[in-house]
Amino acid sequence: MEVKDILEERQETHGEFSEGAKFTQIYKAALRQTNGWNQLSYSKKESMDMVIHKLARICVGDFKWLDSWYDVVGYSQLIVNQEKENDKTITPALLPYFVESETLPLIYKSIIESIITELFTSVINPSSVKPWKNIIEFAQFIITDLESKGEKRVQR
Repeated sequence: MEVKDILEERQETHGEFSEGAKFTQIYKAALRQTNGWNQLSYSKKESMDMVIHKLARICVGDFKWLDSWYDVVGYSQLIVNQEKENDKTITPALLPYFVESETLPLIYKSIIESIITELFTSVINPSSVKPWKNIIEFAQFIITDLESKGEKRVQR
């Protein structure tokens, strides 16, 4: 398979690269400007970057592509596995609504916005693993919904 063929295939599932890049860079920049970013572990920073990256693919590409949802769960679970639960009160983060996809169901848009809010919450309260557990629950809800509609996980 040629690189050209792979890029065409990926555009179908991951969406237009420039639109995904725009989504990813806006949210990465916003996360980095949040108080607390510099106190996060490298693992948390990388997980946040990867979750944002996967959400971009979901929003501008095929939201039914289950691998992206499983990846959101996986990167969040890695943090849950590393951290101990901390019951501090979490201050909700405010963020602009940036999901513009016309094909993405409204409930999925709301869940994606919630996942992004949880990422900001994790920056504000880096010792808490609760935002990561919430992200897992949100993504698993969508996985269950898509699987109930006959969508299959793609095996690479």
